[in-house]
Amino acid sequence: MSARRAGLGLLLAAAACDGDPKPSPPGPASAATPSAVALASAAPSASVPTRHPKIAPATRPGCRVIALSGEVKEDDTVLANGTVIYGTRWLRLAKGASLTLRHTVSSREVSLEGPGLALPCLEGEEDALLAEGTFQSTAGPGARPGAEVVVFTPTGTVSYGDAQISLRASKAKSEVTTSKGEAWVLPSKDATRKGPEKLGGPKDKTTLTAKGGVEPLVAECERSAGEAEGLARAVLTPTAGDGGTLGDRAAAHLKARKVARGACGSARAAAATEPDAAKRAGLEKRVEEAGKRWRSLGTPGPKSSGD
Repeated sequence: MSARRAGLGLLLAAAACDGDPKPSPPGPASAATPSAVALASAAPSASVPTRHPKIAPATRPGCRVIALSGEVKEDDTVLANGTVIYGTRWLRLAKGASLTLRHTVSSREVSLEGPGLALPCLEGEEDALLAEGTFQSTAGPGARPGAEVVVFTPTGTVSYGDAQISLRASKAKSEVTTSKGEAWVLPSKDATRKGPEKLGGPKDKTTLTAKGGVEPLVAECERSAGEAEGLARAVLTPTAGDGGTLGDRAAAHLKARKVARGACGSARAAAATEPDAAKRAGLEKRVEEAGKRWRSLGTPGPKSSGD
């Protein structure tokens, strides 16, 4: 029994010695063990992760806003960065505002600066209407053989393929300069051109000026659209005499369509500057109807001797 009591005493003494150790005083940060540092770095961060706004995909060809500064409205809606526009509603840029657009199919980029009124990426394509403000193109991305961009202003049209241009437009005046590549400038009805028709150098500049009347431009749009429509019927109707061959008639129709397209584009750009809403709507309706006529492929008439 004495031996058992002695052994039990030893066990109790050992248990007392193995109690919870007292915490040691904290040491300097440099004394942390490598394993502790690794565990601390692996711990999840308590900060809230950054949330990026979801960008809606394009539903059809158009242009995405990739940079925006200041206030830009699409009709009455304030435009946001990342938005895709489809060239059906006018953009109004406040003074000091600017935006850069990238075409969703070709990746061609253009920029606009306010104050201005523009309809870029016209009906999903790369063309643009510029009633007021500044338009700038970027050479390189999106350019390809045969792909021409046309910018319609109240005083005329500016076309280019792969070029860096700056175009400042108003109701009565347009100024075009090139930094790279080539551009062609054609005046609208009653407008005059000062400078070359073809710009091809960094110092080239052309200015278009006009009286600023909208009605003459709309009337010219209607006249040229009617001529193109008539020539479309002539292509489909073999005629004798002054009609010429099928090739002659087709070439005349193609030229007339191009003239009507430019005239109606300038008329549409000018009509957008009309301050009276009712009058503006009437002018735009006339241009729209004329557009249907010059786009028409014509209706064949009765056959006669010819080709």
